[in-house]
Amino acid sequence: MFVVLLFVAGCSTDSINQELGGVATVSALTVALPLIPFAGAYHAISGDIRKEKEKERIIQEKLNPIYQKRIEMVKARLPKADADQVWKDGVTAFLSAAGRDGGIYPGLESTEFNLKDHEENQRRIDSSNFLTYLQTLLSDDPLQQQARTFSRKHNEFFDVCLNYEESFNREMYQRIQNSKSSSAK
Repeated sequence: MFVVLLFVAGCSTDSINQELGGVATVSALTVALPLIPFAGAYHAISGDIRKEKEKERIIQEKLNPIYQKRIEMVKARLPKADADQVWKDGVTAFLSAAGRDGGIYPGLESTEFNLKDHEENQRRIDSSNFLTYLQTLLSDDPLQQQARTFSRKHNEFFDVCLNYEESFNREMYQRIQNSKSSSAK
């Protein structure tokens, strides 16, 4: 009899444990079911992020050699000689910060020309094939608009262009000042 009681008690304990285990499983599923759409969204978003990162990597792989070549081309130029050529062509214009609009002329921050009449300056640039070439050389590649970030190579390009623009603009400014001094005499 004692053995039968132990057997029945053992079975009932197993039954209770199984029921509790089942309740725990059902409870976990009940809690997890509402999260399933979020898991799907997470995987979709993470897949989109991976695709965007890959797209960005491909764009940067295309842009970096372009910017490297432009860096070499800008470094090979002499801002003083270029300003001389523009001056001899009878054009007085300044280069905006890395070819961007806005009338910010590097190197002229403390002069009367900074932030002055960007539209007129752009018309002067447009009237000169040489200045148009320089502005294009110093501007971002059109593919850059599709990129979400700037690469280290782009930032290096930007710095090289900024240094060139500062030197070119100071040379042009000096020619304007010398011209004013000569005509005042």
